[in-house]
Amino acid sequence: MEMHIQRPLLTSEIIHHINGNKLDNRIENLVLCQSHVEHVRLHYTGYRTDTEKRCRKCGETKSRTMFDAGKRKAGCDPNHVECKACRKAYYAERFRNGLTSRNKKHPGAQKRARLNPK
Repeated sequence: MEMHIQRPLLTSEIIHHINGNKLDNRIENLVLCQSHVEHVRLHYTGYRTDTEKRCRKCGETKSRTMFDAGKRKAGCDPNHVECKACRKAYYAERFRNGLTSRNKKHPGAQKRARLNPK
């Protein structure tokens, strides 16, 4: 790619292989991405529009209102990859397994903290 564009790659630039084979360096198989975000978008295969998005866990296409707000990074999707129902089920399972508590005032959290001091 550097020979094709006749300059060294910038540290922010990433080469994307269209067919996914990193050994296939034919110029027609390569895309020069200006940033990591642009490269990630090329790999994203899920469905999304401004009003709908596909949940990564259950696979259902739902309204964006059914997804919690995610981290607000520039150029990234503003919603989580899992719908509210799937995230709720995930955290409920973690709570049942004692891996997390709902909040610090929860009696179970206080009991576990006393039994497992850090």
